[in-house]
Amino acid sequence: MIITKQFSDYSKLNDFSLDYELSIQAKMFFKFVEINSFVNFDLIFYVEDKKILGAVLFVGNLLANIFIDRSLEGKGIGGLLMKELFTLATSKKLVSITTKVMPHTVKFYEKNGFEKISDEKTSGNILLNQVTLVKKVL
Repeated sequence: MIITKQFSDYSKLNDFSLDYELSIQAKMFFKFVEINSFVNFDLIFYVEDKKILGAVLFVGNLLANIFIDRSLEGKGIGGLLMKELFTLATSKKLVSITTKVMPHTVKFYEKNGFEKISDEKTSGNILLNQVTLVKKVL
């Protein structure tokens, strides 16, 4: 089951999560949201048997994070989450969705309609090795 929710801050996410079992990956995902102090964000969850097994964090037009439980990788759950993300972005009348990812994940995003727009290796003296991708929505 796919659940899409908008949150004003992390405390609301904590309240929501009390109704669900969280895998280790889900706990790490929630910690990422908490540490970054996001406000006014959307989350799209993949839930089975009251357990959160996948999620997308969407802030403005930025796909900020995604996780799929390792046991479900390669089973189409990421594609389901992406379709819901595109529906959400369209309803918000966004022109595009941007994300920055590690190079080994680029194929997944390209398979879901994203196009690579830059490949960053360094920022000053810091090695980033991340790829920026964009998906046109409207």
